[in-house]
Amino acid sequence: SIAPHLSQRRSDTQDTIESALQGTVTIATATGIIAEVSDLDAAEARLQLHRLARAHQATAGAYAERIVTAYNSDPVRFAASVLLAYPDVLPSPPHIHL
Repeated sequence: SIAPHLSQRRSDTQDTIESALQGTVTIATATGIIAEVSDLDAAEARLQLHRLARAHQATAGAYAERIVTAYNSDPVRFAASVLLAYPDVLPSPPHIHL
């Protein structure tokens, strides 16, 4: 019977959709935080998020999660957070080995 497999596929699809939506919400929240703290418009803040994530060798979603967590734990001190600064020395880009 395919019924058990269909149920599992529905569950997997629902989990994937929920994960994607949560990532989108987290990125949007971090974008808003960056915009507020840095006095940027939304497009500039989103670009800043992506640049910071890349500079810290993280995905935008992972870096957004760090920003939201740090802001929620101490919004007053967040503006001086190292999360909004580029590293002193940028790491070498990762190499793709074929």
